Amino acid sequence: MRTSDGRMIPVVAAIGNHEVNDSDSADWTVRAPFYSAFFGTQPGDTYFDLSFGSNMALLVLDTGHIAPHDGDQATWLDSALAAHAEVPFVFAAYHVPFFPSHRDFDASGSEAGRTHWAPRFDTHGLTAAFENHDHTMKRSKLIRDNQVDGNGVLYLGDGSWGVVPRDVDKERRWYEAVALGVGHVWVVDVSSEKSRYRALDNEGEVLDETTSAPRPATVN
Repeated sequence: MRTSDGRMIPVVAAIGNHEVNDSDSADWTVRAPFYSAFFGTQPGDTYFDLSFGSNMALLVLDTGHIAPHDGDQATWLDSALAAHAEVPFVFAAYHVPFFPSHRDFDASGSEAGRTHWAPRFDTHGLTAAFENHDHTMKRSKLIRDNQVDGNGVLYLGDGSWGVVPRDVDKERRWYEAVALGVGHVWVVDVSSEKSRYRALDNEGEVLDETTSAPRPATVN
């Protein structure tokens, strides 16, 4: 991808279920040959963090495709969140949603995320999480301790760009502020004052928009 003035647009990719095969190899480059070939120069293996200037940090996670939610990845997540405690906006990106807008709320991957990662997001005050997998559009209410809370985490998703959108429930689920079965991409603009999120459809029309304020300098 390139901008209109010829600059390349970099891609930071989180691994998902389509990137892995059925091999029983312990080598992640065998389990995910195309992902590792195209994105193997990203820092770390299938989970890592990146800083973008002084205002933003991104944690890229593996929802059990190569690395399990618990164990080393959960320990690393704690330390990575703590390391970015003074960054105004900290985001996470991963494949399987904690709060799905199409699939079953109690699906194993979603439940694992809510069990092993959501409490860490809450403790460290994550700004927003970008979820995928369901091929729908979603903006959650702010959520903390698995309930609506004005001081909680924003969950955006659910991965519906370049795929056929799926249906959402006729009635919104308790955690959904917006849920639509449409193709879209989330565009995020970050400054020192705020982060702005816009869901754009295939024609570039804004489907939804919201903002986040900077986090406190130290999150307990």
